[in-house]
Amino acid sequence: MDVSVDLIKIGDYVRLGESQSKGWKAHPFPKNNFLISNQEQVEIVKGLFDTVVIDCLKSTERQKELQQSANFISEKEETLQTQPSSEWEQLNSPTEKLSQALNCTLPAKEKAGMVVEHSAELISQLLSTQLTNDSVKGTVVALKGMVGNLISDPELSDELLKITSHDYYTYTHSVSVGFKAMVFAKHYLGTTDQTLLKELGVGFFLHDAGKAGVDPDILNKPGKLSASEWSIMRNHPEMGVKQLAQANSLSEEIEIIVVQHHEKLDGSGYPYGLKGKEFHVFGQICALADIYDALTAKRSYKEGMTSFNALLIMQQKMAHHFDAKVLSSFIKLFCEAPKAN
Repeated sequence: MDVSVDLIKIGDYVRLGESQSKGWKAHPFPKNNFLISNQEQVEIVKGLFDTVVIDCLKSTERQKELQQSANFISEKEETLQTQPSSEWEQLNSPTEKLSQALNCTLPAKEKAGMVVEHSAELISQLLSTQLTNDSVKGTVVALKGMVGNLISDPELSDELLKITSHDYYTYTHSVSVGFKAMVFAKHYLGTTDQTLLKELGVGFFLHDAGKAGVDPDILNKPGKLSASEWSIMRNHPEMGVKQLAQANSLSEEIEIIVVQHHEKLDGSGYPYGLKGKEFHVFGQICALADIYDALTAKRSYKEGMTSFNALLIMQQKMAHHFDAKVLSSFIKLFCEAPKAN
């Protein structure tokens, strides 16, 4: 996997001779291929190279991360070992496809397809039944494991930007928004902090968790909602926060995203009518991805817009809803994003 040198760390097995560099023959290491064992080696590589090839199968820390993701059900069972095996745990067990998807040797397009398929199944299972503390906890653990393995793969990020909810359901929308917001957050915030990005990832994927408690007839109504129906719908951000808090799965970052993803900079959003700086950048990132996916997704009563038309509407009619820098960066990223074949 060819990555920017900014992403390398102790425990990575690098192949220097296979990368573009500033003169790799001059490096002081006895071999072109070796395991980075200390921070001094990290700094030397960063000083000489623009990118390096990381062999994930020989990288000790990345193998640990892969194993942690593949074994998330086992970790969950350790904490719940006094309880009987549930249907949720059986449905959520790591599949062979997921293990393959997290294998760094797969082509990015194939990997992305498998990860998206697993994610859709994961969110669908969560939102199709009444939320429980166990189902929420299990999903959060699964999402953190998955996000941890996506952060340092730029090729996969390109593929994930192509995701479109061809058939709009709450779970397909949640997955599409999750990946789009995740890629944009990493791009806009300019961070590789895994702890932060994992929390953000959980918030993005579960931003609509509160809709599990909303009547499906209201969620899927093709026409305009009545005043009473709209009142119920407007409660879903707070309902999501409440459910995540009950499951001890609510960090500050997750709470901001879940409760703010329908707010607007001018105070016309809900549930709190936040204004200006009260509307956090994390909430804005999710809101942008949420609107973009809603505009481009096909629904039973409308065709999805093209990416160009959706971004044009966001630029012309929603500029007062978001910070100008955040909106401009979002539009630029998705204008430049590679399109699906």
